[in-house]
Amino acid sequence: MKRKLIDLDLETERRLSILASANGMSLKKYIQYVLFAHGNEHSIKIEKDEKKQKDAVKNQLSILDDTNSIIK
Repeated sequence: MKRKLIDLDLETERRLSILASANGMSLKKYIQYVLFAHGNEHSIKIEKDEKKQKDAVKNQLSILDDTNSIIK
């Protein structure tokens, strides 16, 4: 686990503190929870995008192979 220092303006800290309290968490735990959830959500989207790109390349290679077999 890595430690990071972050700077929050007073209004953001106040709002996050209210949300943390409403969820029964300390401000630190709430920020960690939100960042963890957000980071994992986006990593899934990145993996899906990478898979789409790989599939597109495979399709292009398949088309090239088909074209080459027709030409020969």
